[in-house]
Amino acid sequence: MKNICKAVLTVLLVFGAGSGAAQTAASKTAAIYYPDANWQRKTPAESGLNAQMLKEAVDFAVASEIKNPRDLKLNHYQTFGREPFGDAIGPIKDR
Repeated sequence: MKNICKAVLTVLLVFGAGSGAAQTAASKTAAIYYPDANWQRKTPAESGLNAQMLKEAVDFAVASEIKNPRDLKLNHYQTFGREPFGDAIGPIKDR
């Protein structure tokens, strides 16, 4: 799950950092791809991305990851659970 979140954040950061003209040209020539259970894998060059900018985006995402516990129940009770009536309503799923 962590790797998928990084990948999505990276793609959003890289495409958001690109020029509007480049995005428009790319969207006209490439068909829209909606991933299913098996995601396509491409190199940055195959995708028309700047490899250095992509690496910087990944490094930023890794460095900016939240420091809270990955155990959501523990995280809840260390944050909101300290408030009055801070008990969880319903189950807390594994992250």
